[in-house]
Amino acid sequence: MGDGDELLTVEEAAETLKVSRKTLYAWVSQGKVPYKKLGALVRFSRGELTAWVAKHSHGGA
Repeated sequence: MGDGDELLTVEEAAETLKVSRKTLYAWVSQGKVPYKKLGALVRFSRGELTAWVAKHSHGGA
């Protein structure tokens, strides 16, 4: 796995996205953010999150 394919925990993904864990769990339950289920665990691909942020950003540098 390359750096872009690193799997993040909920805590790491929330920190990356600068949102609370509660917000991130809400986005997961609403299907708003890409995630992976590994058994009972929720994980996030760093590459998919980066692409998701880029797609959903408005303006910015």
